[in-house]
Amino acid sequence: GATRTSIASCGTSPFALTRAARPLRRAKGVLLVANYEPDVGYAWWLMERFWLEVAEICRAGQRECFVAYPAAGPIPEGIQAAGIEVVTADFGRRQPSRLKAQLSLVARLGVDTLYLTDWGFRDPIYGLYRHAGVRTIINHDHTPGDRPRACGPKGLAKTFLNNIDAITCDHWICISPLMLARARPNARIPESRCAVVQNGIDPFERDEKTRLSIRSQLGLSEHCMAVVNVGRATSYKGIDFVIRVAAAIRERGKGVRFFQVGDGPESRRLHELAVGLGLDDNAFTFLGRRKDVRRILPAFDVALHASEGEGFSLAILEYMSAGLATLVPDVPSVKQAVDHGRTGLVYAHRSLESAVHALEAVRNPQVRRRLGDASAHEVATRYSWQRTRTEFRTLMCEWLNVGADPLIGA
Repeated sequence: GATRTSIASCGTSPFALTRAARPLRRAKGVLLVANYEPDVGYAWWLMERFWLEVAEICRAGQRECFVAYPAAGPIPEGIQAAGIEVVTADFGRRQPSRLKAQLSLVARLGVDTLYLTDWGFRDPIYGLYRHAGVRTIINHDHTPGDRPRACGPKGLAKTFLNNIDAITCDHWICISPLMLARARPNARIPESRCAVVQNGIDPFERDEKTRLSIRSQLGLSEHCMAVVNVGRATSYKGIDFVIRVAAAIRERGKGVRFFQVGDGPESRRLHELAVGLGLDDNAFTFLGRRKDVRRILPAFDVALHASEGEGFSLAILEYMSAGLATLVPDVPSVKQAVDHGRTGLVYAHRSLESAVHALEAVRNPQVRRRLGDASAHEVATRYSWQRTRTEFRTLMCEWLNVGADPLIGA
């Protein structure tokens, strides 16, 4: 199982290893760098699944694998069972004492490969890591948003700087073809360093008995259309827009209920907005953070997503796989998985009229069923975790120099 290396304050370095007398390890280690504490949820579970695949490949290649969390916390069961050594070190801090501790840790553990998530392609600190023994830097980019092409002097400067090996990543993983298209003209990342690993999920199991039970618990009648949004309570996720749509629908008649799954820093403000628009708990229900999203999601009928941007949304894949009629804005990064009219509907971004029109279009249960069945099939065939896993392992086996995938075909 996973072991935790305690890192305590020692002199000017708050991250000096307590096992300070341990000799330097031979450089064969892979360090997985976490951006959040180990007990943070949201989409971080997907990153952990990638880490488990890296750990499996490391074992096959007789390489050590470590994960660095920025703070202590309950270690996820999967990490505990994977033979990953856990250390506590905040790689997001740039103070001199912190940097010195990071470099000491990298050297002491014998790390020759860094696996980062959502870092920049170019960073002067990479040069310091390389000086400490790192030979390969991999970044898995899940950052959201649609960005314009970098042109003129800015584009030329990016191109020049992004070809300085010492301060750039060796490999850049994009989570969809659209994100690959963003990486080249906007970030000016060299094509030879880019690869695509399409985001995917485990397909949902749709059980009618469970669905009816959940609807009963939520107080939903057979004929009530239940609309859901899953996402962290931040302005970027557009939950305020979903609330305004709910208010607009309420004015046109009953028979529709809205539900929000997720918490976050703006939960209180969103509650106040709903109340201010005359929406009581029966009209707009805040379910908070749930650990049983996969179980409850198929009980809803429609998903209304309103994010300002995405990398490649797992929530949208979950809506689709659960068989919901999925409505998304016409933002390129948000609508990637939805084929308008076949696997969902696309409405005009931030247009109440357009979103309400889309909801009216799916009031017919037969329309919802057609869209939901098509979208569930789409996820199962194009966006499955098994496909994601295969693509990811193929790249990592090559980049970690372990030869053929030990689990090929598994």
